[in-house]
Amino acid sequence: MRLSKFVDVYALSRDLAPATVENYRVAAQMYDRFSGGVLDDETVNRWIAYLADGQRSKHTIASRRRALLVLWRAAWEDGLAPQPGRIRRVKVPSTAKDVWTPEQIARLANQASKLCGWYQFGGSIVRRAPWWRSLVLSAWDTGLRWSDLQRIEFPVRGSFAIVQAKTGNEKTVHLRDSTLSAIRATTDDVPARSLVWPHWEKRDRFYRWFRSLVVSAELDGTFSKIRRSSITYVERETPGLGQIHAGHTSRATTEKWYLNRDVAYGGRRILPPEAK
Repeated sequence: MRLSKFVDVYALSRDLAPATVENYRVAAQMYDRFSGGVLDDETVNRWIAYLADGQRSKHTIASRRRALLVLWRAAWEDGLAPQPGRIRRVKVPSTAKDVWTPEQIARLANQASKLCGWYQFGGSIVRRAPWWRSLVLSAWDTGLRWSDLQRIEFPVRGSFAIVQAKTGNEKTVHLRDSTLSAIRATTDDVPARSLVWPHWEKRDRFYRWFRSLVVSAELDGTFSKIRRSSITYVERETPGLGQIHAGHTSRATTEKWYLNRDVAYGGRRILPPEAK
């Protein structure tokens, strides 16, 4: 069975974010190219071993494995595939969660202000400099993912609720007055539009442009680093609020994937009350 042909069937009966469906599709296509359509324990285990021998990170391999197993189990439940058996696990090492400082975020936003030219997205035209500057500042203020930021529409208020595309959970976010001013600057001398950040249909173009901006600011990291940094510094300012700022229902998720503990808690003496 070719799982790549099952992805659309699986997604049709479920409320999934586009990014989630794309993740499933990529994993299924990778597996189908390797297996030629054979779906059994031995072939899946050989595929995972093949990925492990390559240049991919353990996190990426574990993500591909999870996506494949979700599709395989669903296909089995529908009577379209054999039951999954013992599948090789991927040990993901604990990694340091690199973050940018507030000063580096400001550097990134200031570098964005130097961009020249325009973007045209369908019927929307916007200058590159305010588009990127307002996006960087908004991502820092809110801690939102790009998949959520790209859905925000005018008019934008200082506080508003948004349902996160990845989790379906509602989150209230807040924007500084300076960030609202940066957003308003995107509307200068251009026709009115509904989306604050009209964007490319393909995400890879967004990430290439962002990578270019990061390099020009003499920094390193992906767009998700802004979210991780925002959550970490909220936790640093007010311990316990990092989870709320992230929009997580589980504190463990925030701790495992987002908080840089050295930055959030560094220099603090963690002690119980003195015993007297």
